Amino acid sequence: MNLTRFLGYIGSENASDDKERLFFTLFLFTVKITVMKNDNYFNELHFESLNDFHFGHLIEEESEKKKISPKQLSDAISRYQNNETKIFKLNDLNAEDAVRLSYVLEYNLLEKFSKTFLSHLPPIKSKLTPEKHSITFNLKARTYDLHANTGNCDFLSSVNFGRFLKALSKQKGWNEIQVAEQLNISQSTVSYLYLRKSIKAKKMVQISNAFQHNLIAELYLSQMMLIHPLKIFDQTKIKVIDDHICLSKPNDKNFPLIFKPQHE
Repeated sequence: MNLTRFLGYIGSENASDDKERLFFTLFLFTVKITVMKNDNYFNELHFESLNDFHFGHLIEEESEKKKISPKQLSDAISRYQNNETKIFKLNDLNAEDAVRLSYVLEYNLLEKFSKTFLSHLPPIKSKLTPEKHSITFNLKARTYDLHANTGNCDFLSSVNFGRFLKALSKQKGWNEIQVAEQLNISQSTVSYLYLRKSIKAKKMVQISNAFQHNLIAELYLSQMMLIHPLKIFDQTKIKVIDDHICLSKPNDKNFPLIFKPQHE
């Protein structure tokens, strides 16, 4: 029965007893179409949002806030020395470059990116220990000195994207052909990915979704430590508990902090 005849039947006297049932069927049909349209819309929106995320604009904004020159940025990644402002025009960024720039900016570019596009994936536990501070009290002068270890990029030397991806593929029981099908790429491209030490961040989002594993968090965020030195301690409370010192401060996400004794 085509739609015209179907609607005509609903309006006929012969169908009076079935009107409610037929109307409800038509309603469900309409709802199903609407839901399918909305699903496609959200998929397209997510894809467009990934394209719209502009690393260069974010880097430019943060560098202006902190008065960091384009030369400092280009020196950090050893690129674009002859055209330093090109960094501000980059829509996408190599993941390792994003790590290095994050330390210069004291702003975690990959953390913001990962939270925006990969927060639906299972969380990855940090590989770092939380005790990354040292505090020295001068009891005579009643002063203190606080040091926060902001870490560095040395861990990048041991990070290899391709090697990790190959191991993850093996863990899932996928050969190169199956990985190619999952990523909608050729088998030769899979072989190429296995040889890459790092790739661009947006490509990592697509691969992370296919593997249902946050590769950005696993390889980089779990080893990054960006803690700003805490210079202002208004309304800070200090508690000594056994051999630990606890600093707490209302309305500050950096607190509480736990300090353990430093054993030399």
